[in-house]
Amino acid sequence: MTVPQLGQDARLRPAVPSRWAAWRFDWALLAVVMLVGIGLRFYRIDSLPPGLHYDQAENALLAWETYIGQTRPIFYTAYTGMEPLMFYSIAGMMSLVGRTGRAIHLTSAVYGSLTILLTFLLAREAFGGARTWQGRWMGLFTAGLVATSAWHLVNSRNGFRVITLPMCEMATLWALWVAFRTQQRRWYALAGAALGLTAYTYYASRLVPVALVLWLAWLAVGEWRFMRARLGGLAVLLVAATVIATPLFVFYAQNPEYLFVRADQTWALNPDLTGGDTWGAMRDNVVEVLGMFSVKGDHNWRFNIAPWPIFDPLLSILAALGLAVCLWRAWPRRRPPDEDDPVPPWAAYAMTLIWLGIMLIPSFLSVEGRPNSVRGLGALPFVYVLPALGLVVALDWLNRRVQARQRVALAAVVCLALVAGEGIRTAYGYFDYWANAPDTYYHYDTDYVTLAHLAGQELAAGQSEVVVVTEHYKHNSIAWEAPATLDQGRWLDGQQGSVVFPAGQRDIVYFLARTAAEPNSRLRRRLRDVGATFETVATDPVGKPSVVKAVVPRDRAPHVDPTSLTLIGFDNGDDAPPPSLALSLGSDAWLLEGDVPAERPRDGLLRVGAIWQARQALDQARTFAVRLVDSQGQVWGQDDRLSYLSDQWRPGDVGWQQFEMRYDRALPAGPYRLELALTDAERKPLPITGADGSLKGLWTTLGTVEMKADGGEVDQAQAGQDQGSGLRLVRQPTLDAVVPPGGSTTLGLTWQRSEGQPAETMSLEWLDAAGQAVARQTLPIATTYPPSRWRVGEIVKPRYRVTPPTTLEVGAYRLRLRVGDAGPVDLGKIAVQGPPRRFEPGPIQHSVSARLGSSITLLGYDVAPTPAAPGQPLRVTLHWRALAAPDRGYTRFLHLVDAGGQLRAQSDSPPAGGTRPTTGWVEGEVVADTVQLTLPADLPPGRYHLLTGLYDPTTLARLPALNAANAPWPNAAVDLGEIEIQR
Repeated sequence: MTVPQLGQDARLRPAVPSRWAAWRFDWALLAVVMLVGIGLRFYRIDSLPPGLHYDQAENALLAWETYIGQTRPIFYTAYTGMEPLMFYSIAGMMSLVGRTGRAIHLTSAVYGSLTILLTFLLAREAFGGARTWQGRWMGLFTAGLVATSAWHLVNSRNGFRVITLPMCEMATLWALWVAFRTQQRRWYALAGAALGLTAYTYYASRLVPVALVLWLAWLAVGEWRFMRARLGGLAVLLVAATVIATPLFVFYAQNPEYLFVRADQTWALNPDLTGGDTWGAMRDNVVEVLGMFSVKGDHNWRFNIAPWPIFDPLLSILAALGLAVCLWRAWPRRRPPDEDDPVPPWAAYAMTLIWLGIMLIPSFLSVEGRPNSVRGLGALPFVYVLPALGLVVALDWLNRRVQARQRVALAAVVCLALVAGEGIRTAYGYFDYWANAPDTYYHYDTDYVTLAHLAGQELAAGQSEVVVVTEHYKHNSIAWEAPATLDQGRWLDGQQGSVVFPAGQRDIVYFLARTAAEPNSRLRRRLRDVGATFETVATDPVGKPSVVKAVVPRDRAPHVDPTSLTLIGFDNGDDAPPPSLALSLGSDAWLLEGDVPAERPRDGLLRVGAIWQARQALDQARTFAVRLVDSQGQVWGQDDRLSYLSDQWRPGDVGWQQFEMRYDRALPAGPYRLELALTDAERKPLPITGADGSLKGLWTTLGTVEMKADGGEVDQAQAGQDQGSGLRLVRQPTLDAVVPPGGSTTLGLTWQRSEGQPAETMSLEWLDAAGQAVARQTLPIATTYPPSRWRVGEIVKPRYRVTPPTTLEVGAYRLRLRVGDAGPVDLGKIAVQGPPRRFEPGPIQHSVSARLGSSITLLGYDVAPTPAAPGQPLRVTLHWRALAAPDRGYTRFLHLVDAGGQLRAQSDSPPAGGTRPTTGWVEGEVVADTVQLTLPADLPPGRYHLLTGLYDPTTLARLPALNAANAPWPNAAVDLGEIEIQR
């Protein structure tokens, strides 16, 4: 009997004289492989993986909701959206083992074990079947490698839905190979059902039909008669797959945003993740993903024994040999008719290459945690086909020198040695090295699981207020392990360094996970400042504290004197206490003190604090916002966060909120205000009032920080345009702005100091359509930080609020920059758009004589329809006249109030919907301000009053309103008279 050389096919060689003996022998070896694989996947399943990672707990929570019938969707839209097969499977396991995290590990292990069996069936069927040498040993070797794969083992125990994908792929392809051989419609239907089920596994399953179509197309090109005879069966496959997958396809059709939502967040085509260098990111990904096979593997301990490569050195050599064989044999070749083996011999090699190339695409494109092996798990069985094929080829070479029965014995010994050697290596790597690594401990949130049980015990005792400090609000791992913490405990984001002191009479106990609050974190320092005692209650595998318990006695906890609103018992660490603010943020919280440094170098990061007290429990979202503002009102940095979420607030809770603000180091040095607001669910600031109830505006100043000249950004000379000696314009925008008369746009310029004496001012020239300068404005280059103070090489990026001069008519203009005698620089165009100026009023339905402030009068108003109807718009036009150019932009309010003065409808905006801000009015101008006031649908019929006026949006202070007799209108609101509402 001839032994095929590399490039020949060994599938048709008889395996052993007795088919029955071969069957028993093969299944005995498979039993050994399966026992090893199952043993590795189920041994110590109660304790490994340790803990319960956030995402694993998410799976458990969703599966539990499914099990109890709370939700049973076709697609889980929670988080970033997830396919449902794994969740329903875990729910089924929970019906057997109960509400335990073990259910997700057991489910994963079952899928991993089934993948081993199905890989055996597919590899044996595809590479020649049970009656051939290659088919027998390809099935056993490939299954043995998958069974002992560290890559597959880690993912077979961790409970993530990706483990369902390889099993469904193997089931699809095995059934299809059997269907190709037998031409039985039931096998085509089974393959289609498995293919349809694949869509419910993991987002990489969207590539499975792509790989299948490419492979079938390759078969059609190579042997059309073979494919033509099977078109009817493939139609059955398509129908079965469509029937199974249709519910999910309908969901995607109705919710297309979920089709690629997760891919959009992780792949290299997202410029936000690659900094715009898509091709560079993809190039680096390809290099690292290819390297994970033999050089350095996935660094994520949840998905790998990091950083083990997929292959050890021996398997790397065998895989390279197998890849060479696949590349050689995958090309279609003419063959003699073979009724017993109708599938082309080259089809298995083509399938291997196509599946590897397509199913590794998610890893190639992923920029998150590269090399990312878990997203390429759909290629895993075919990855191990390569070394198995290399091993078969190597044995073929050895078989030239031995008898037929000796060949079987040799192959069996190699198979057992392979399973034993790789199994021992993987068992040591997983159950010893990986299991005892601190990285594994923390990657699986073991500290949070331990914290959960400790916090649960403390809550059950009922002797203290419990605060759980985590990196995520209501961390899934804790929520699963200790559900009582969701409602009874308080949750604090430890990453920000903020701290809360719940109101009450009991001591306050904090549980801090190391990953949420390091030993030297600002949060721990704050707790030390108030006399907290610390105790290590859990350690990681190397003995370092992983969970710490801190206790603040009630008599040491900061609190507020309710009569004077004075903060008691909180030391901010400074010699001089900050000034007391005692401002009410809406009706929800008192702002007590600000913690703002007096000065800071321009290093790009500013930390500030605010001390506050909750006034009431809330059922609506609230968020603190702090911003860095210069003297022109330009915002240079902002931080919007809330470490202690508002749905936990209880009256009397005291919080110290830490903010971290990042800003451009090239901002001009000088004084900056730190302004704070409390915003609602729509991020709109709530009104701020003083302790006496007086309005203070929407933002309040926490303090002022001097951004010092040191720090900043200094670089080598940049390309740009010299603006006289000592100054270079490095970068300028190309403006294309549209503003109303009196409106403004922001201009940002980048300057660099060079040698010489720089200019201090610049001119902005407004050019009309003919290119003539029709207006000129002179501005300081940097108001608080003149260029003469800049260091040579320093880069500064001032921002300018550019407002069209009131002398300009409506139209389009080009803006040109001049500095001294240097040549002009074109900055782009600004269109001034708005209604033409009018100086004579048109017809007015109802005359009113009201004066607002010193520069504005209300001439009258129009209203339609009259009477009005509930649920319909009421159109009101207010006619204003400017007695002089107003000095700031005011907001107009229009209120509909009932007989008791209760507000029933309102509209607040700059005049004419923002198209005619008061900063653009000139003396004598008349402005028509049309308002669409929407009346509530449930507004009762009756008579109502319309009130109007103007206020400063910064301070919320209304302009005084006087009537014709110079008597003030109540509340500075002009009464326009009665409006009748009829149904």
